[in-house]
Amino acid sequence: MVYSMSPDWKIMNDFNGRVLFKNSVATTSDWKSVYVYSDDFQLVTSTIEECISKKKVFELEHRVVLADGNPG
Repeated sequence: MVYSMSPDWKIMNDFNGRVLFKNSVATTSDWKSVYVYSDDFQLVTSTIEECISKKKVFELEHRVVLADGNPG
């Protein structure tokens, strides 16, 4: 899937993945709680913080919440 984020990673902009995810919206600030699988939330959050502080490219495989509510 393709998506873009605000520089501080607080806002997820429109992305191509609407078939897989429920409640896809053009822009959302609660994207982690909606799309990131709960067991991976802290890992995603800490990786984003590290990437911002060290100016690294974000690269992480993690589970997401699919439209049917299952992890993907």
